[in-house]
Amino acid sequence: MGLALSGSGFRASFFHIGVLAKLAELDLLRHVEVLSCVSGSAIIGTHHYLKVRELFKRKGDGEIGREDYVLMVQEICREFLSGVQTNIRTRVAAEFLTNLKMIFKSNFSRTMRAGDLYEENIYARVHDGEERQPRWLNDFYIQPKTRTSSLPPSMITGDDRPKYRS
Repeated sequence: MGLALSGSGFRASFFHIGVLAKLAELDLLRHVEVLSCVSGSAIIGTHHYLKVRELFKRKGDGEIGREDYVLMVQEICREFLSGVQTNIRTRVAAEFLTNLKMIFKSNFSRTMRAGDLYEENIYARVHDGEERQPRWLNDFYIQPKTRTSSLPPSMITGDDRPKYRS
């Protein structure tokens, strides 16, 4: 099953938490194999991916049930709300030193600043052992509890069938 989440910034992210919650309640979230996100939905899509990754680190595929996904989405809701209450959107451009950095460093932009704030205020709330360092999508490998080797986002499996792809 694939899941596509649309854009529109934080407004979309809050809507998508509700979608994830309903899918978890119906025990359908565990069957999502492909997640497609654009714009604002990528914020919650990344948060969801990090939580799934953390869940696979803690439990084997056969141990993960509906309740795990319900609890995971509840955690996403709490963590995301706490993160956005730090006023990320305003902070992207409101700090004087950061604005100077954007002016004088050609490789630093508002997008990079927003990413830093998402990491610091939302994604670092996922306690996966990597919350103190920057995370990059191409490094999002999963080490399932039942596997001995890491799997790239496109190859995550539990019982030799795809479980989740980024």
